[in-house]
Amino acid sequence: MSIPVYAISHGFECRKARIGLVIRYLIFDFLTCKSKYQNVD
Repeated sequence: MSIPVYAISHGFECRKARIGLVIRYLIFDFLTCKSKYQNVD
């Protein structure tokens, strides 16, 4: 019983970390684009 539960929780943590990484990248991309457009303006 403990092995499947650990695998599920481990997979969830990995997925959560991956989602956080993607969100961080999107925010960074948004901020850099925003500053680029502000510099052009």
